[in-house]
Amino acid sequence: MGTVIGAVIVFSVLSQNEELSKLLLLPSSNEKLDYYHFILLGLYGLTYCYIASAPILVWHATRFTLVSGKNEKNFRSGWVATFFITVCVVVLSIFCSGINIVWLAVILFFLIFGVQAFLIWSAGSNMDNNYIFYKKLAEKRRRDKTDLRESYKHLREHGNSFGIIFFEIIMGVSLAVVEQEHADYLLSFILLWSLPAVFVWFIGTGLESKFLND
Repeated sequence: MGTVIGAVIVFSVLSQNEELSKLLLLPSSNEKLDYYHFILLGLYGLTYCYIASAPILVWHATRFTLVSGKNEKNFRSGWVATFFITVCVVVLSIFCSGINIVWLAVILFFLIFGVQAFLIWSAGSNMDNNYIFYKKLAEKRRRDKTDLRESYKHLREHGNSFGIIFFEIIMGVSLAVVEQEHADYLLSFILLWSLPAVFVWFIGTGLESKFLND
């Protein structure tokens, strides 16, 4: 589903930019789609889906902030506040016609970016707690023989799927705004969207170092 939605979003954004469409071997808005165009759109949709899901990777890598550490209550409050603010922004955008779509896209982008930056910083500055979380989780999984593990895994997997669709839409709206207002910044936007996920590598390396010295 993520690939299909990604393909639709890619086609919608590119249809407004003939130069970029030609660069990616796609027809302009007034030309007919051939079978190989659908193959290309499928590949572009898959790539778009992967990039759009970058925040999900950051949330997954820093999920220990929900359940462990000295500041557990503060971390949870931060997550709740973030969710509440996001809902308020979306609701206001729907019911208040005076809100500019450009500002809405900017607010949502920096909100998502800021939350990821906070989570990455929290994970990096609490690497000991992060390692303890994964160590306890590994020990518990090794001993557990019930279906509970499969149950919460399925819940999270389905949540991931809908989360990816949500971020695909948010990124698509932002891309459309950037394309209309400042098309030259499309690549910069994609790089900024992906940047927090790059730091997940450092979290993994930090956990590896803790494991090596344990």
